[in-house]
Amino acid sequence: MNTRGHHRVAARTLDALGVPRPAEWWDLPELTEATRLRGAAYYRTHVAPWVKRRLTGTSSGDGREPKFGGGWTTVLPA
Repeated sequence: MNTRGHHRVAARTLDALGVPRPAEWWDLPELTEATRLRGAAYYRTHVAPWVKRRLTGTSSGDGREPKFGGGWTTVLPA
């Protein structure tokens, strides 16, 4: 969630608990164009690949080589 979403969830939670909340939480200023573009870039970079992996049933590590190859090592008790 962005700042606006957090404020709304917090305000609704306080309402449900019967606790007074600041009225200005509903009157947040409009988001700037730069902020909206940053949000779009975040979704494009992080959320879209995550959704794709969930839809295709793959993991972010599929197809990658191990950092330290060489196979398994057996550890025997002392």
